[in-house]
Amino acid sequence: MQVSQVRPKIQTYQTRAVNPTSHARLAMTIRHPGAVGARPGVVLVPGGRTDGQLFFGTSGIAERLARAGYVSVHFDPDGRGTSEGVEDDNGRVQQDALAAVLQATIDSPLVARESVALVSCGFGLTMAAGVLIRYPDLPVRFLIDWQGPVSREEIFESLGGTVVPTTGMADERWWQERDPLAMLRLVPVGYQRVQTMPTASDAGQAAIRAIRAATHRKFGGEGIAAWTRLNGNPANQVTRALRNRGGSPRYPRRLRAWPISSS
Repeated sequence: MQVSQVRPKIQTYQTRAVNPTSHARLAMTIRHPGAVGARPGVVLVPGGRTDGQLFFGTSGIAERLARAGYVSVHFDPDGRGTSEGVEDDNGRVQQDALAAVLQATIDSPLVARESVALVSCGFGLTMAAGVLIRYPDLPVRFLIDWQGPVSREEIFESLGGTVVPTTGMADERWWQERDPLAMLRLVPVGYQRVQTMPTASDAGQAAIRAIRAATHRKFGGEGIAAWTRLNGNPANQVTRALRNRGGSPRYPRRLRAWPISSS
């Protein structure tokens, strides 16, 4: 008699984290693969001004990660989705929100505390990098950056052509909390950049700038990251990244469930 194996049912939990700075209650969704015991955790940071439910929940990304064996966690930052608070365009207030979500994830008995990764999409890179710099005691193993913008022009475009500052010193104060390249130079954990556009494109050039900023100075970069990699290139290679041809990246096996366009 042949016995079929039943796939464990994914367990979904809706909860709230509290931003210690704004005191906003943040919508947070946890998906556990259903297997016995604590599992590696993946905290997902949405791009632009999008909420986590739309970016990762409705799209099915969080579900696929859970089916791959990870505890996937997404949230709505301040002022987005069903969270309280006011939009901060990934500045310190929303960075503090992400830190609270990360701490709740790490403290959860569902998650293996020493196996937590941070995955950002687009402009979410700024929120993720800010947290890794300002909260170095959070035991995040590595950051996966899915095509985050690195220039002010790219950020302006990702926000639909509207940002808070206008001119003068106020601009610089605003950008100090949201400058991806400056932040990447200070990120201490492993950094994986995923880029689907060829390096000859503007987006591809942004990837090379990001890798150069994050790669440790002892490897010819400008940063302090434990290791870096662009797509499937060798680790800690700034110059070899220039020879990467782009296209569909060889994504890290740790997160094979992540969707990659073949175009």
